[in-house]
Amino acid sequence: MRSKHLLLIPMLLIASSTSYSDPTSQPTRARLAKGDKAPFAGVLLTDAALAKLITDLEQRAAEARLQLEKVKREQQATIEAERALCAIKLDGAAMKLTVTAKGFESERQIFTGALKKCDSDAPWYRSPYLHNVIGCAACGGICAAAFAASSR
Repeated sequence: MRSKHLLLIPMLLIASSTSYSDPTSQPTRARLAKGDKAPFAGVLLTDAALAKLITDLEQRAAEARLQLEKVKREQQATIEAERALCAIKLDGAAMKLTVTAKGFESERQIFTGALKKCDSDAPWYRSPYLHNVIGCAACGGICAAAFAASSR
């Protein structure tokens, strides 16, 4: 015994789902004349009703495709705007880093030049290193003299 089912979901999808006891057989379509009995249970549509249903479904599919394209364009525009903003921020950070590095380099050159000038222009007795050694020795002598005076 063969069992045939026709499932038709109007307004969303037309699908023919037929279950057979013989998996190799194919579903068939039959033209019915007025007064003929249908060989299965289901919904009977006229050609005009079926054409209208198909047209409505195609129109909905076209509207859905248009909506999808619109959403894609909006998302692409958002992505491009975010990408441009990130590029601007990255360029700003790179410029800030470059300016900071140039500032440090110019300060280093100023200090290096000042040290070289101190080392090359002054005679040996005006060297800051000699003054440091003399200052430490004088300080040590004063401390030793103060200690000797306090212990008497």
